[in-house]
Amino acid sequence: SQSLLIAGGIPSRRGELQIYSLTDGSRLRHLPKAHDDVIYSARFSPDGRRIASAGADKYVRIFDTASGEQVRRLEGHTSYALGLAWKRDGQILASAGADNSIKIWNGETGDQLQSIANFNRPVTAVSFVGETDQIVSACGDKLVRVHNAANGGLIRNIQGSASWLHCISVTPDNAVIAAG
Repeated sequence: SQSLLIAGGIPSRRGELQIYSLTDGSRLRHLPKAHDDVIYSARFSPDGRRIASAGADKYVRIFDTASGEQVRRLEGHTSYALGLAWKRDGQILASAGADNSIKIWNGETGDQLQSIANFNRPVTAVSFVGETDQIVSACGDKLVRVHNAANGGLIRNIQGSASWLHCISVTPDNAVIAAG
């Protein structure tokens, strides 16, 4: 079924997740207290069975889509968790943070696999490049970076933005990166 995942909340109070049916507009699930603060990013896993969310409470949380139960709370960011991306295999998760870092997690166990910290400002968004281990990130320091998620290594910096970057996306054919 086609579903829409919406994240939000009330600052310093709670973060909420809602799932709506795109077929008839009905609300399928509501998690009013998914986080202890606003949720900045939420993503369905590639198979749709889990939801990962990143919030101002510094946590990345993983929920079972069907039951709404929290199955993991990933602790490692020291400031707001701002962005998320699942690798297409659904096993690996990347999170971007206001602590000027990206964390790479095992999506099943919740173990932190890498911490990538060569950023000068908050990392606002992250995306995997296809089925590869490459991730691209948007950062407040106006740079797009390409890293290897498996070992944390920097592959390249992409310059050209005149201002703070908030979002990033990769075309399905992996040929173009767009950041804004």
